[in-house]
This record gives sequence, structure tokens and C-alpha cells, in this order.
Amino acid sequence: MDGPIHRLLANAALYEVVQIAAGSRISDAKMRALIGPVAPGTRILDAGGGTGILARIFDSGRDYCCMDIDLARVRVASARGASAIQGDVTRMPIATSSIDVVVLRAVSHHLVDEDFMAMVEESRRVLKPNGRLLFMDAILAGSWLPGRLMWRIDQGSHPRTEARMTAVLETQFELERRVTYSVFHRYLLALGRPRHMPASVAAATTTTVAARSG
Repeated sequence: MDGPIHRLLANAALYEVVQIAAGSRISDAKMRALIGPVAPGTRILDAGGGTGILARIFDSGRDYCCMDIDLARVRVASARGASAIQGDVTRMPIATSSIDVVVLRAVSHHLVDEDFMAMVEESRRVLKPNGRLLFMDAILAGSWLPGRLMWRIDQGSHPRTEARMTAVLETQFELERRVTYSVFHRYLLALGRPRHMPASVAAATTTTVAARSG
């Protein structure tokens, strides 16, 4: 879709205003509560982080980095003082096992199934063995009228049910906590740790990632 609303939301500054109006502060507070205390020096990657507004939920002294494919949004994040890089969530320009927390906030509904899976695999790759994934996205719930209206104007074209999102996440992560809540959309919020896979499976995943990056 590329109507006038979607063209307006391509503006980085307006995008941020719309996010706040749509209830992002409520979601941010719930994400902060779910993850709990974050130790100083923790390396946090906000993958698909837009303009980096999520930095506000983490205390100072944390090593927060916003990564987004949209250079205009990366520049906004950088201008407000965040570490920010341009990058694709399906091919993260991040070293393996180098991140303590990966945040995927409202990203998956922008991706086709193959890319959603790739993003989850990449998140597991860049996380340290004891790292954590913090995931949030809107749920496709046909019975929820406000959500149906929101999907009509949302930039994302690939909404999914709670069961589908959970199934993809659980291919790579043990979900320690999972909650749902409603603002205008209904949302899935989950906290997980990387699954410990046999070496042969991990090697196959690494080969697949390398092939995508080549």
C-alpha cells in the first residue's frame, strides 16, 4: 500500500508523533516492566527501532543502539544522542553473540513470513547465550474492531495471529513470559532466552544466514 497516509508516515518526525498518539507510551511502559532491571553496561540492540524513541525506557549507562533500514530515521535517532546504525533486521550488521538484549518492537508485521523467520534467527545469532529477546507486536484479531480499523491505516502489510507469532519465536527462543494487552490494537509482548540447540542445528542456521548475506 502506498496511499497518502502511508506517504505521510514515511516522514521520520511525523512517524514518531503518530506512534505516540497510537499509544506507544503505554506499550513502552509495559515493555519496561516486563524486562525488569537492566544492569549498567548492558548492550541493547533495538532492531528496526525507527527513530530510537525506545531508548527512553532504559536507564542511563546502558549501551543502547538503534538499528533501522530507513536512513532518515537513523539520523533522527543519532541527532538525539543515541548510538544508531543503518541495517536490515534480516541481515544484521552485528557480530555473533555480542548483544545482551535484542528488542523487536512492532517490526514483524512489516515482514513477509520468510523475513520474519530470518529476523528471529538473526536475533538469536547476535545474542549472547544468556541474552534476552524482548518482542512486541500487534495481533491480528478479527473480532477486535479498533484493531481492524488500525490495520487499514498501518504501514505494515503482514499482521499475524498471536499463535503464529508465538510459533515463530519459539523456533529460536524459550519464552519465559508472554502477555497480551489492548490499546487500539491488541498486542503480544514476550520475553525469551535463546534455545540451546545441538551444534549441528546451530551450524545449519549459521550456513543459512551466511547464504542470505552473500
